[in-house]
Amino acid sequence: MDKFKFFKKHYKALLSQDEVQQFVSLIPFEFGGYVAPNTRRMQCPMCPKTSPVVSAIETMILPRTEECSQLFDKSRVQFRKYVQTSFMDWHVDFDQLGKENFPIFELILTLSNTTDSFTEFKGEDGSIEQIYTEPGDLLIVTRHGIAHRVTEVTNHGELLILMFRCI
Repeated sequence: MDKFKFFKKHYKALLSQDEVQQFVSLIPFEFGGYVAPNTRRMQCPMCPKTSPVVSAIETMILPRTEECSQLFDKSRVQFRKYVQTSFMDWHVDFDQLGKENFPIFELILTLSNTTDSFTEFKGEDGSIEQIYTEPGDLLIVTRHGIAHRVTEVTNHGELLILMFRCI
């Protein structure tokens, strides 16, 4: 895994199926975002800081991850839905707060995945690591330096994720 030095961790089944359903029930429809079909364009508003989703992250996820002893950024919680032909092309996340001594971790919780889509990471040597996430899985990556993407959904399923970060 040295070639993926920016990739942090993949927690398999961090949440049980019942806990995943709790999260889904907390997300009001109007805060749901989507990745538009046939493009990487997103419509993903942030959840309000007072949302029950934010409280659930604090009580159900953060205590179970060793990387999240840092500050949880309550202003950057997004819900995204990928449907047929949706994808996120290769990109590197950068952030205004990104400083060498101040790492930012992006956390991606899979709530539902009935797609054939994968998350891919590109190593420094050009090799690609492919990960299929299932409901309850949590991916944690650093926000600087690693190219990654979500491959196109080619079947009729959908991928629902909740994204947030710790600074």
